Amino acid sequence: MTMPPFKDHISSVSVRRLGDVLAAGDHRFDACRFAEEASGGLDRLELKARVAHVSGVLARHLPGDFESAAAVVLSTVPSSDLTVWEAWPVTDWVAEAGIDAPAAALEVLAAITGRASGEFAIRPFIGRYPAHTFQTMERWTAHPDEEVRRLVSEGSRPRLPWSPRVGVLDAEPRWAEPLLDRLRDDPSSYVRRSVANHLNDISKVDPDGALDVARRWMTGGGTHVAAVVRHGLRTMVKAGDFRALALVGADAGAQFEVRDFTVAKRTVRLGGELVWRCVLTAHHGSPVVAVVDYVVHFAGARGATRRKVFKLTTVRLDPGRPVEIIRRHPFVPVTTRRYYAGSHRVEVQVNGRVLGGGDFDLVLD
Repeated sequence: MTMPPFKDHISSVSVRRLGDVLAAGDHRFDACRFAEEASGGLDRLELKARVAHVSGVLARHLPGDFESAAAVVLSTVPSSDLTVWEAWPVTDWVAEAGIDAPAAALEVLAAITGRASGEFAIRPFIGRYPAHTFQTMERWTAHPDEEVRRLVSEGSRPRLPWSPRVGVLDAEPRWAEPLLDRLRDDPSSYVRRSVANHLNDISKVDPDGALDVARRWMTGGGTHVAAVVRHGLRTMVKAGDFRALALVGADAGAQFEVRDFTVAKRTVRLGGELVWRCVLTAHHGSPVVAVVDYVVHFAGARGATRRKVFKLTTVRLDPGRPVEIIRRHPFVPVTTRRYYAGSHRVEVQVNGRVLGGGDFDLVLD
């Protein structure tokens, strides 16, 4: 069964819900008229265009001056039960309507980010007011709400998905490093995961810089730092970078052998799963640690394949003692990936090197 596209979450139902919430805080807000205008033509638009459309209509129905409009939003949205999709246009509105009032706008984003993350909306402020925004985010690193602390890390990522690039972050990928220093061992796993994803972004544009940050964090220690670094250097580890492998505790120079790589069924149906196994052995005089990943080569629309590396496990191997590895990979419909029928391949990768694999066919019906 195919999942509905994300854009369908921004609908006449979601805008009606948003209008009702705002009207509850300001009797002058015409919820019916807002819903009617915001719903007009919505079905013809894609996701980001839908958000922008609803945000534009919202600007016409809220008070004209930003501080008065912000007061309506602050009195209703943070305490509401709006979903992330229903509240998303509000953050978009803040980025547009509040761009000339950064102090007030940033505080609105902090207040509503628990309803709909302000990670996209904060980026124009980083671009136009880097010093002021940095100082505000620095204060937020000690905020009691994990959503606000995560906003610091997520909103300043150099390569935030679905988001336009920001000049200052392109020029200085490590712009937010002092902020990440404060969050690298945050008590919230939600925040730490964002920090790791931020470090991974840095590694894609400044690998040496990412390694410098990771080494410093590992030297400084912390309850969760090793896990953050391991996740944050995952792209470099998958690529077999010996420096990254060493930092996460793997033995980059060790020799390994994969035997008996087997794909359980050569035909996999959409909705089912691929099952594969192999035997891994280390050829070394002492125990070694290996990072084991696997690669799936997905069939494309016109014959070309798309390669994606998936994390599997980190394993300690005694010399000459084989370890069996079994993996089940589900092929279930998801919004973020389109499957195509045809020949696929799966491979096992040890410390960044492909050591074995097998072929299978994916059937969609």
